Amino acid sequence: MVNEDRKQNIIYEAIANELDYESLPRSWQLSNIQFFSSKTLFDYQIDALKNITKFLKYFYEDIYEFPKHDRYEDFVDAKKKFYDELLKRNKDIETLEISDDNKAVANLLQYYDYTTKKGKKVISFYNFVNRAGFWMATGSGKTLVIIKLIELLDYLMKNGKIPKNDILFLTYRDDLIEQFKKHVVEYNEYHGRKINIYDLRDYDKVKYGGVLINKGDINVFVYRSDLISEETKEKTLSYADFENNGKWYLILDEAHKGDKEDSKRQVYYSFITRFGFLFNFSATFTDPWDIVTTVFNFNLDRFIEKGYGKNVYVSQKNLDKFDEFDENEKEKVVLKALILLSAIKKAKENISSVGRDLYHNPMMVIYGNSVNTDDSDLQIIFNILDRIATNSNLKNFNDAMNDLIDELRNNRRYVFGSDEFVLNEEFIKSINYNGILKYVYNSDTHGKIEAIKIPGNEEELVLKLKTSDSPFALIKIGDIGKWVKEKLKNYEISESYDNQSTFNRLNEDNSSINILLGSRSFYEGWDSNRPNVMMFINIGKGDSKKYILQSIGRGERIEPLKNMRKRLRFLANENALAKQLKDKLNDYEISMIESLFVFGTNVDNITKIMDSIKYERSKSGFILELYKNKDTEKYKLLI
Repeated sequence: MVNEDRKQNIIYEAIANELDYESLPRSWQLSNIQFFSSKTLFDYQIDALKNITKFLKYFYEDIYEFPKHDRYEDFVDAKKKFYDELLKRNKDIETLEISDDNKAVANLLQYYDYTTKKGKKVISFYNFVNRAGFWMATGSGKTLVIIKLIELLDYLMKNGKIPKNDILFLTYRDDLIEQFKKHVVEYNEYHGRKINIYDLRDYDKVKYGGVLINKGDINVFVYRSDLISEETKEKTLSYADFENNGKWYLILDEAHKGDKEDSKRQVYYSFITRFGFLFNFSATFTDPWDIVTTVFNFNLDRFIEKGYGKNVYVSQKNLDKFDEFDENEKEKVVLKALILLSAIKKAKENISSVGRDLYHNPMMVIYGNSVNTDDSDLQIIFNILDRIATNSNLKNFNDAMNDLIDELRNNRRYVFGSDEFVLNEEFIKSINYNGILKYVYNSDTHGKIEAIKIPGNEEELVLKLKTSDSPFALIKIGDIGKWVKEKLKNYEISESYDNQSTFNRLNEDNSSINILLGSRSFYEGWDSNRPNVMMFINIGKGDSKKYILQSIGRGERIEPLKNMRKRLRFLANENALAKQLKDKLNDYEISMIESLFVFGTNVDNITKIMDSIKYERSKSGFILELYKNKDTEKYKLLI
């Protein structure tokens, strides 16, 4: 979408941080800002709302001088004035421009000032500064912030602090719209002023008559972001049909997820808010426009730093070209992951003796790049799992164990924060082949894998050993029937007695699934506390940045105690019961179950992806990290 010559630092959050929320006039402060329903917002969710309040006050009152100025021309002048302020903070934003390389631009040039550079018509970034991003990690509760933002916008419009524009919410999947509606119902149960939701296709009827609306309520239009286009068809809507003279308050939830048309839609979103405001929510900002205009940053780095997620450990062993490894090397890679998973599950077993409901049931997630090709990643992993399950005398076991111990001994650093993995070598070495059978395969003895199909379910296949009554793995892909037919010719296939989705029941206490295998089809749209180990097979190259971050976000949730979503060390500072439990547990057991171990096919790329969300930590872009050298403990140091 943009010319990305240099990394850009967050600017909008810095502006918001310079302002004091408590000193704002009461007419700008949303009363009961923390109140949602029977639940209240976390501190960071409240901070998100305070930041956008401060920023809107700065933009609309200090820059635009609303309501003194309220003409279109005044708004354009305000954007230019604000852009000049941004240039003083970071000259590099001059690179954030958009040209007619984007096919959507040609249709909209008449509405913008543009210059010609190297034969291309280019629109300056000043036209798009009326926007703000919320960079919030997966599992941080973006939906609650979105609904409270709607309440805030309504409050500020009623108080005459911002223009009275219509509110539109766009997200990219039907289930996310349903999730939004579900939370709105919950909100409405506890608030006198309700939020009413209307399909964007009914915009004209609602706006100009035909549909009754309650003037005393907050009215919000909703639609799928990926169905916004340049022409109206059966499901797609042309942006021109509801353009509304550019006066929308538009809230986007992960709306950069889409197909090759995505960059065009980004232009349409900006166009319909050219005299309004765009609010962008995502766990994976990668575009410089979004990074610069982030008004609240609680991305994966900060989420973990504040104790809300598992620590992330990235294995430094490169699995690039995994499919080209010989059979021994492939087996050793998978064995390392299974040994580690078994050790984590054993740690959980010990933890449960202190408190049965502490933490989650650990699980491994394996993402393969290919599914239905010859020697696909998924088939290779399946074959290795079968070979390990049937062979009680694995010659690669000791090598895999030693390799794992060496790596954890020599590199204990997590990707984010200052914590280090607490290693107990003897505890991990206590895992033998029978331990893998017990903790991963749910079996007392080795045996061959058999597959179980779920009636009417063409996406899931359950795996178990013939020597066990409990399934241990689940494959979830787009067309399981084709895969079974082509890849499992020599395996026994049976059919489940019920037709319930195993995937949808992964979070249930009695789930026996320890391994989830699949591809890009299931890297988003589900949440679980359970993942502790992830493997990316032949993934981590090219355009995989958002994919890697979203996938890792799937395994970030932590819940040591029910409804308490921080790591135990943080909870112990706030809660007497948590402190009491922490004192009874071994540090290495806590460290294991509070870690997400990532094994990747391209370590360098995955590490760069992780590093890419750290650089905005300071305004200058520089990061200072201090580490304690244990060799100096016997000396007095002058600091």
